[in-house]
Parts: sequence; C-alpha cells; structure tokens
Amino acid sequence: MLNRIVLTKALEQIKEFKPKLIGVSAGFDCYARDPLAQETLEAEIFIGSANRCARRPGIPFFSILEGGYSSDLPELIFAYLKGIAG
Repeated sequence: MLNRIVLTKALEQIKEFKPKLIGVSAGFDCYARDPLAQETLEAEIFIGSANRCARRPGIPFFSILEGGYSSDLPELIFAYLKGIAG
C-alpha cells in the first residue's frame, strides 16, 4: 500500500513538472522472493506501476532493467511489460 501512495505522489509531481521524457528504473530486486533482498512486492505491483507510468498522456517514457535475481525474473519482466501494454 505504501508503494502505491509513493508512486501516486511521484506521478503527481511529474505531471506538475511537465517533463518531455520519463525514465523508469525497472528493478525487480524488491520482489518478495528475490534471494538477495528482503522486500515484499509481488508481481501484481509491477503490472500496476508500469501501467500507471505508461498512462501519462503525452509524456513518452523508457525503462531500463537494473536488478532482480529471482528465478522468477522472466515472469516479473513479463508482468511489467503487460502493465505497459495495458
């Protein structure tokens, strides 16, 4: 829940700032079953977060993969891409 609140505030600030491009660091090491981290995020949060970033009207964005060491990484990337696609 806290992650959604933080993302909502960040997207509001981005809207006010009016950038020409948004870069997203798509790190999956915050996944609940990542062997190197002790975080709590599930795949669904990546779908929702990516979808909310992709829906910024008129602001193109790109993503860079940077982290994630779980054997579930292919599924997490797919979830993220699914969120972008809507």
